[in-house]
Amino acid sequence: MGAMRGRLVTCPTLVVALALVGASAAPARQPPPGVTVKGKLSKRQARSFVVRELPPVAAAAMLKDRRAAFFRPAGIVVEPARACERENKSIVSCRFAIRLRPTPARRAVGWTPIRCTGVDRVARLSNGGIGGELGNYRCVSLPATVGRVRAHA
Repeated sequence: MGAMRGRLVTCPTLVVALALVGASAAPARQPPPGVTVKGKLSKRQARSFVVRELPPVAAAAMLKDRRAAFFRPAGIVVEPARACERENKSIVSCRFAIRLRPTPARRAVGWTPIRCTGVDRVARLSNGGIGGELGNYRCVSLPATVGRVRAHA
């Protein structure tokens, strides 16, 4: 994979989502037993998968603690499809940055947004679906907005 800027923290691989062909929204889960990586996956399909499937599960997958319940996705930026890297015909890696914002109640007591950056490896599966796994991501708290008065608890 290509070099990413900044300090990287290597995290254990985590299966993020599995989208079956024709399914509208798939929850994060392990692929069924016996499903392997197989078939052709285009860079455009991989990028589209990250944009569509990562935001709903991002907080739980990346924060991995009780804070996940209090954060919602605020926006995601994924590198252009042509910049995603192909590992083989079935696996494509795309870099992303996602912003997680606290719920209004948590914002009121001073919680600040979190920005997570990393790589999502996306693969075509033998059952026809597409699955993704996160790796080499890092999350940092963003500073409070300049000029805004912080609420005191």
